[in-house]
Amino acid sequence: MDAASRMIIRPARDEDIATIGLMWEKLAQFHHLIDPALPPAARGGGKVYARRLSSRMNDPHTRIFVAELENLLIGYALAVIVDVIPDMFIQEN
Repeated sequence: MDAASRMIIRPARDEDIATIGLMWEKLAQFHHLIDPALPPAARGGGKVYARRLSSRMNDPHTRIFVAELENLLIGYALAVIVDVIPDMFIQEN
């Protein structure tokens, strides 16, 4: 069985958030390396990112998913609806 078929995609859990913060720091550093015009992560930036994600875990407009392989997180995805236009969606009261 190849790695892709063993990978699990699931909603993030509270215990994943610190690891996601570390992944974000690596991502920010990678972006800076390939384009020096992009800012590198600030010292402790991953912890700040993790706190912000943690505060959004129950936000109905936010979804955080992780990719897990052999009990290790290998990636994440963050989706946020930032512009809910009333004419586009059914409004719940």
